[in-house]
Amino acid sequence: GLASVPLSVSGLYLYYPNPVLHQVCFGILLFNCTYRTIRLFKTAPPTVPSSDLRAARHYILTGSLLFILAFGIWNVDNVWCDTLTSLRAQSWGTFVDAVTQGHAWWHLLTGLGCTRIGVGTSYLLVCRKYPGAFELTSPVLGLVPAIRWRTSAVEKNGKGGGGTNGSAKMDKWQ
Repeated sequence: GLASVPLSVSGLYLYYPNPVLHQVCFGILLFNCTYRTIRLFKTAPPTVPSSDLRAARHYILTGSLLFILAFGIWNVDNVWCDTLTSLRAQSWGTFVDAVTQGHAWWHLLTGLGCTRIGVGTSYLLVCRKYPGAFELTSPVLGLVPAIRWRTSAVEKNGKGGGGTNGSAKMDKWQ
């Protein structure tokens, strides 16, 4: 199943401890996910509103750009790590020291990028199955996206906890 991929890569890494192995496997996973996402866009049914496809594409592309930016920062940090460390140790303050930690930026930006890619892809999938029923929002500082029922879908189909007992009516949407 799904767990076999990371377990296999980890087992292989224990036997052959070379970081390039992880980088190559990660690249293969990214290539596969990118290919599958492109196929989802190309095979989207005509019932999916073009605005929903644009929104999903926007989130996936901005997530990818954050990821690429993080990768660039991480590589700069790897190449000039000793130089940056000695400069930070000389006279820079704590704030500058904190914001010039390339590895920390790698984790922050890849986390945000992967979240946007994941939510954009999830949005694409629900839009394919339930055209026009969902929308994308960014409730947390405009950075962290979320998928929610469109207000018109809630009113039309009784979604979102509007039932008499406070539970969502999912009837045909399940």
